[in-house]
Amino acid sequence: MHLSTKLFLSIHLVSCLLLADEMNVQKTLSQLTLEQKIGQLFVIPAVSSSEINKEFMAHEPYTMDEIYVKQMIQEYQPGGVIFLGAGFVQQQFDLTQEFQALSQMPLLICQDAEWGLSMRLRDGFRFPHNMALGALSQEHEHVIYDMGYEIGKQCKALGVHMNLAPVVDVNNNPKNPIINDRSFGQDKENVARKAQLYMRGLRDAGIIACAKHFPGHGDTAIDSHYDLPRIVHTRARLDDVELYPFKKMIDAGIQAIMTAHLEIPALDATPNCPSSLSHNVVTNLLKDELGFDGVVITDGLGMRGITKHHTLGELELKSLLAGHDILLCPVDLPKAVATIKQAVLDGRLTEAELDKKVLKILALKAWANVGHIPAHLDTEQLHSEQAQALKQKLYAHALTVARDDEKLITRLQEQNQLQVIEIGQQNSVFLDEVRNVLLLVRPEGRTLGPNLKDQSEKKLASYHLAPDADDAAMKKIIDQLPDNEPIVIALLGMTRFAKQKFGISDATQKFLHMQQQAGKESLVIVFGNAYSLPLIKDADSVIVAYEDDVDAQKAAAQLLAGKLQATGIPPVRSE
Repeated sequence: MHLSTKLFLSIHLVSCLLLADEMNVQKTLSQLTLEQKIGQLFVIPAVSSSEINKEFMAHEPYTMDEIYVKQMIQEYQPGGVIFLGAGFVQQQFDLTQEFQALSQMPLLICQDAEWGLSMRLRDGFRFPHNMALGALSQEHEHVIYDMGYEIGKQCKALGVHMNLAPVVDVNNNPKNPIINDRSFGQDKENVARKAQLYMRGLRDAGIIACAKHFPGHGDTAIDSHYDLPRIVHTRARLDDVELYPFKKMIDAGIQAIMTAHLEIPALDATPNCPSSLSHNVVTNLLKDELGFDGVVITDGLGMRGITKHHTLGELELKSLLAGHDILLCPVDLPKAVATIKQAVLDGRLTEAELDKKVLKILALKAWANVGHIPAHLDTEQLHSEQAQALKQKLYAHALTVARDDEKLITRLQEQNQLQVIEIGQQNSVFLDEVRNVLLLVRPEGRTLGPNLKDQSEKKLASYHLAPDADDAAMKKIIDQLPDNEPIVIALLGMTRFAKQKFGISDATQKFLHMQQQAGKESLVIVFGNAYSLPLIKDADSVIVAYEDDVDAQKAAAQLLAGKLQATGIPPVRSE
């Protein structure tokens, strides 16, 4: 960074501290022009590299390259920036510094970091998705607070002020293509408790939490990025299920709530009107009825759920009139600004109403101390030993026994021989860890091969089956398996989505059936989505590890060795 830029940042930091208290927030508001007030309403999208921008432009409507974003900051003075894409932490940190230096007002930096910085950054730290956290028993769920606090610290080190998390949607549709394992599950109480723990952790780290996607995106089979989902539940049902976690988050003091692009006739019968453009939903329900007085933010305004039936410029104005304070990811910022300015001039939106919105945004910025700009990036803080230990603990507590009527897990822990079949991945971390915990390493460090004994007489035989294996390959493995000994089948390389059968191929299902027909007892370990369980009928016992992250694989191996207990509870019903 050039010396002149550093000097400007120092001066800029001092000026930004004017946002330190309510009096100065009011003073700051009084000094803004109409154009500056309108600018504060917007959080514009950016990516941290030109390469990633090209990838995004192939399927996203936004222009997010560095030159364009800098131009928008200088000409329209937006209130904030959200980093999308899949860049690297140092790139984003450097670009954040440059954006902040260009802005007359301190920018609110936002990020989707639901499971940590890795959600948007290739070298960011990764925690479990919410479905795995949803499996934590009440005895262990307090660790979610620690995770929220750790993610908050990492956001702060990177110069991020708002984490667009937690997701508080009650996911009760296994075919949901967008929420799915981003939800804590199907039980509204479980979702509400865990979302509050996550929020409090973020808040205590000085990061703004944002509950999403109001009034609830969990029971949809359509992704609002590509179309307008329709939810036909009654108002009574919505009150009882979808709205419940949001009520609890409001009671707990959530500072921001994001709305969803959903058509919900029970809340607004206007055809093709997404809830994000509905005054009934945003103002009458969220603000007046539920009593939320924090900042209301839209979901991305380039999503087809809103652009399919509404034009650019007008949809931003309609979002404001519906009751939003922050407009996220406008496709055409100049057009949106011009439309809103004209609406103020002709009285459709009064300047007093505009001032209320801007005042809330400035107050939120003051709380988050957006004027403080980290001088350098502490990369060690982003991958600390404490974070790693916390992640391991979360995956260990999440392990869930979905079925074990024959006490197969205990028998496997006690026997001196293990037969392990990997499907979807070969020579996995799971298999390596099984070798380690079964003491299949001699003192001098030489690893024993399959079927060889160590001093404790433990034995391990491993096999690999391709997801597209033919009958001959399946039969070959089954013929090699000993009689009267239970086997372990690890399902790896799975996907999140019902449309893809969660990554469980027809061949995999056929193999499970063939081995059962051959009289083999099996324990299947699911390193993937818990909604996949109906596809795994031909197994005596099933453990859900939720993801194939290395720490999930290590935890499952520790369980097989009797060094861990599976204390997780099913977060979803999978009949």
